[in-house]
Amino acid sequence: MKRFMSLLLLVPLLLFSCDKIEDANTIDFDTNMDMYIDVGVEGNTAVLVKSAADYTFSESGYASLYDNSDLWDYLDHIKSIEVDNLEIMFYGLESGAQINSITLSVSGVGDIVTLQNITSANSTQHPTISSSVLTQLANHLINNLEITATVSGTTDTGPMWFGINISYDLLVKVKAV
Repeated sequence: MKRFMSLLLLVPLLLFSCDKIEDANTIDFDTNMDMYIDVGVEGNTAVLVKSAADYTFSESGYASLYDNSDLWDYLDHIKSIEVDNLEIMFYGLESGAQINSITLSVSGVGDIVTLQNITSANSTQHPTISSSVLTQLANHLINNLEITATVSGTTDTGPMWFGINISYDLLVKVKAV
């Protein structure tokens, strides 16, 4: 009977210690994956909309976990990725120029967010993105380790140039090697 009681006490200890061993073999990285996209808006793309001219643009960029030196040794050992949020910064917008609408989409995922009325006064954006879209983005990163994003939209001025820096805040869990 004593042996049986001893075994009953050991079973939970063994079950919980397996989880602790697994946790000890996991390293968490809070990191970012950044993408920079140059956008050129040509002056001859104007389309009359309600007596105002809109100038269209569409440009793509690429980002990869291979570019993150923190993760180089662990890329073959990724257990999970969480995309916590995005920060989108616009550079080079001249005073008086406005991005009427801009949509960020990721190949293999779809539209991530649409922003409106971006000027030099509100050039840093922290958009609210649904958790399901962030999960789709994270799953895409786990499977591909890279993303191709496209920004498209309209401005009220053309020709013009501006840059966009998209910073994806990531929590990457890897198996310790």
